[in-house]
Parts: sequence; C-alpha cells; structure tokens
Amino acid sequence: MATDSIEYKIIIIDSDQVHYTNNNTNVFDFYVDILEPMRDVYKIKVLYDALSIPLANLTTSPPKFDNLDTVYVYLNDYSRIKTSLITSGKPDTDLSYFDSITIDLNKIKINQGINKITMFNDFNVNEADFILNPIAPQFNKINIQLRKKNNELLDKTYAERFFMKLCIYYKTRKNSRF
Repeated sequence: MATDSIEYKIIIIDSDQVHYTNNNTNVFDFYVDILEPMRDVYKIKVLYDALSIPLANLTTSPPKFDNLDTVYVYLNDYSRIKTSLITSGKPDTDLSYFDSITIDLNKIKINQGINKITMFNDFNVNEADFILNPIAPQFNKINIQLRKKNNELLDKTYAERFFMKLCIYYKTRKNSRF
C-alpha cells in the first residue's frame, strides 16, 4: 500500500552565493541549483525577502529610488502578483511576478557608522503561500530576477545584496507491506 507523505525543505538564497546568468554579476539575474531535487512540489511559501541598499542611494539627491517604489521578484515564471507598466499615461503591458519589496523611505533611520539599509517584503501571513498548479514533478533549480518598477533588471548600482528564505513543500510516496 502506498501513501503520500508531506515534507518540506527550507531554501536560503543569498545573491552573494549564486550563479549569475551569463556570468553577469552587475545585475540581479541569477539561479540556484538545488543539489537534492524535490519531487512533486506543490507549494512554495515565502518566509523572508530582503534587499540591502546603500544608504546614499536613498538619501542623496536625486535618490535612486522614490518613496514606495517597488522591486519585483521574478521566480521561475510563477505568477502571484499582477501589475501593469504604464507608459504615455496608460497601461500598456501586464506584468506578473512572484513577490515584491516596497521601498519605504519613511522607515529609514540614519545611524552613525551604518551605510546600508535593508528593505523587506511586507505581506500578510496568508499571502505568503503559492500553490503550484500543476504540481512540479521535478524541482531542481530556482531562477530569480529582480526588476525595477519600469520592468528593467535591477543592477547593482541600486542595491548590493538580495536574500530570500523559502519553504518548499513536496510529497513523498511511502510504500508499506502488510
């Protein structure tokens, strides 16, 4: 008799420890190979997203980010967030992303000797789950891109480091005999 068992693994992604697409380390376009692939992945839960930004990028004039700008997190073509790119005063492109980080300039506290600020994703606990439909039969790679509000790749003159913690849920089949 075979029964399904549900298990999970925590995956930590640090942009300092990834493979950059086309070896271009100047933009946030990278991937992580999962050394122990998981089968029948059915849910991904975002536990944590963070972006480290040099304080000067937010406090000098003109700043690289405006208040409430969004950095979009693209992950393996999974679509949890929908938005539109507006040009010439009207929406012309629908965009889909996995997660986002809002740059809130009101959260900046300037401390002597600290030259970086960390911005986090800000969501409700119930919004953190993404159900895969259909189930991913083989999950062995995570592709990530960070994109600015204009849908251009975020380059490292804007931010220095990205960190993400995911919980990946998968099914295993247990066989037992009587």
